[in-house]
Amino acid sequence: MNESEQNEWLGSFLTDMDIGRLESVSVSVTPNRSLGLIELLESWQNHVLRIEAETGLPDSNRTVWVAYDLIAALALRSLVHRGMKKAESDYLEGFMRALDDVDSRFIQFTENDEPGIVRHLDDGGRSDDEWWWDRVPQLGPIRRDIDRINLSS
Repeated sequence: MNESEQNEWLGSFLTDMDIGRLESVSVSVTPNRSLGLIELLESWQNHVLRIEAETGLPDSNRTVWVAYDLIAALALRSLVHRGMKKAESDYLEGFMRALDDVDSRFIQFTENDEPGIVRHLDDGGRSDDEWWWDRVPQLGPIRRDIDRINLSS
């Protein structure tokens, strides 16, 4: 999704004032780096779109993402979750609709991770309310990589 499409998508859920307020909600990503809540939401959306787009690609394509790229995407979603706890609830209504849009898309092409491979690979002690850690793509390179990891465990 290009920047113009991204802005249009975000604008369908949030006013410019809401975007400014939520972007000022800073979430620590590393000890030396923080990102705003809007940037995290956009990153989560971009990751979901890429994972979905790659479901039909062969493993021989050297640009495809694998299981650890899914872990990175899910970690982004956890950062969004953490940032929402810091934001004033008055400004979260549109944000929640935008997040629901991305989460719904993610749910559509994923399924429950029955063996819990993703949580095992992450080993991040995630809380049970972080449901996204229990989802894996139904097919595609990431799914095949997770299946290989599961077989070798």
